[in-house]
Amino acid sequence: MNNALTIRQKALTFSQKTKQNQLSSFKEWGVLADWSNNYFTCSPNYIVQQLNVFHDLHDKGIIFQDYKPVYWSPYNRTSLAEAELEYNPNHVSPSVYMKFSITKCPDVLKRKLDLNSSLFAIIWTTTPWTIPANQLVCYSADKMYSLVKCRRQNEFYLMAQEMIPSVSSTLMSELQIIETFEGTLFKDMKYRHPMSKDQECPFAPAHHVTMTKGTGLVHSAPNHGLDDFIVAKKQNLSINRCLVDENGCYTDGAGEMLKGKAVLYDGSKAVLDLLKEDILYLEQYTHSYPYDWRSKTPVIIRSSHQWFIDVHQIRDKAMEHLQKVNIVPDQLKKQFLSQLTNSPQWCISRQRVWGVPIPAFYAEDKSSDPIIHRAITDHLCSLIQKQGIHCWWELDLDQLLPHHLRIKCNLHDQKYRKCSDIMDIWFDSGISWKCVLPEPQISDVCIEGLDQIRGWFNSSLLTSIALREKAPYKTLVLHGFTTDADG
Repeated sequence: MNNALTIRQKALTFSQKTKQNQLSSFKEWGVLADWSNNYFTCSPNYIVQQLNVFHDLHDKGIIFQDYKPVYWSPYNRTSLAEAELEYNPNHVSPSVYMKFSITKCPDVLKRKLDLNSSLFAIIWTTTPWTIPANQLVCYSADKMYSLVKCRRQNEFYLMAQEMIPSVSSTLMSELQIIETFEGTLFKDMKYRHPMSKDQECPFAPAHHVTMTKGTGLVHSAPNHGLDDFIVAKKQNLSINRCLVDENGCYTDGAGEMLKGKAVLYDGSKAVLDLLKEDILYLEQYTHSYPYDWRSKTPVIIRSSHQWFIDVHQIRDKAMEHLQKVNIVPDQLKKQFLSQLTNSPQWCISRQRVWGVPIPAFYAEDKSSDPIIHRAITDHLCSLIQKQGIHCWWELDLDQLLPHHLRIKCNLHDQKYRKCSDIMDIWFDSGISWKCVLPEPQISDVCIEGLDQIRGWFNSSLLTSIALREKAPYKTLVLHGFTTDADG
C-alpha cells in the first residue's frame, strides 16, 4: 500500500470512530434529530456531487488556478485559508529598522547631501526573513517625505515626514530635517538590494502603505505578501521564483549561507547576522500572529500554485442576499457583512491526501494549463461510485485518464499526471446545501457556533451564491461557547 493510502486508511478509521463518538454524545445530551438519516462528506454520493460542483464553478470561471502568495503551514506543508488560522496574541518576532542604500536619486536631493556622504531609505519590518526576497520598496504617493540627517550616524535618511518623531525616539538619535518633498519623487529613485549588492531595485506607490507604525517606506517581497504581490504585478516584476520551500526553509536560490535554514527560526537569525551592518535598531516585538489551527504552530506567507474561488465575482451578490437572512443574535450580521467586505480570494486547494481530490490533470512537461473536462469528471464520478474515493490513489493514470477519454477531449499523445491537491474542508462542508436538500429547497434554519461566520456559514453562502445566486439558508442561529478554566 502506498503512503497516501496508508494515511487515508488511518484517517478513515479515525473519522469513523469519531463519528460514532459524536453520535453517542448527541444522544446522551438528549438532542432530538433523525439520526438514521444523517449524511457524511466522505460518502461516495456526496463526493460525486462535490466534483460536479467544482466542475460547474470552474466552467463559470469562478474557480481558477494561479501562482500567488497564500498562508502556508511549514509544519503540515500545506496552504491554508483564513478560516484555518488562529491568532496568537503573544507571538514574538524581531522588530528591525534597516537602511537600504540609495543608488539613484533626483538632483533636488543630491544637492542637499554633504560631500561623499551616503543616502539611505529606512524601512521597518517584523519579518526580516523576507529580506532576501525583497524586490521593491513601497511609498505613499499622497504623503510628504523628508530627507533627514542623523547626527549620531552622520548619515542621510529618507522617511515619511510624520514618522520622524517616532523613528527618532526609537533610534534614540536626533534627526534633522534637510528637505521635505512629495512621495511621487520616489518614482525615479533606485536602491541597492541589501543582500545582492549588484542588484538595483525600484520604488513603487502603494495604497497599503500606512503611517501607523514604521517609516512610511515599506520593504516589499512579492512572494511573501499579497499587497506586495499586487504592486509587483502592476510594476511588471518577475515573481515566479519563491526562495522558501514547502518546509518553510530557504532554497538554493537564497544562497549558501541561508540554504536549508528554517525562515522562522535559524534562517531569520542568519539574515539578521548577514545584515548587521545595515541594522539601525533591533528588538523583540510581541504581537498577534497567525497560527495553523491544527498544529498550533506559526504560519508564513509564500507563493505557490493553488486553486482559488474568485470571491470578487460573487462578493456583492453574497452581501445583498445575506441582508435578507435572519440572523440570531441580530448584531452578528454586521460582523458577517464586514468579513465579506474584506474577504480575499478563497484558496481551496490543500497539499494533503485525506480529502476530495481536485479532478484535474496536467501534461507531464508542465507546458499546459490544467486539464478539466466534463467527460473526465463524469468518468471519475463513475469510478468513485463503483470503487470508492480511494480509487484516485489506487488506480494508475491509464485507468483514471484512459485512451478513449484522451481522444474525446482532444488531448495529445503524451504523458500526463494527475493533480496532487485536495479540496479545502470548508469547500467540502460548504456544499452541503447542494448534497443534502433536493432543489429548490433552502434550509429553514442552521445552528452553529459564532466562529462559523468564518467557516461553514461563509463557505455555504459563497458556493450557493456562485452556483444559483441565492443564500442556502433563511435563518442562522449562532451561539457562544462554555469553556473551562483554560479556555
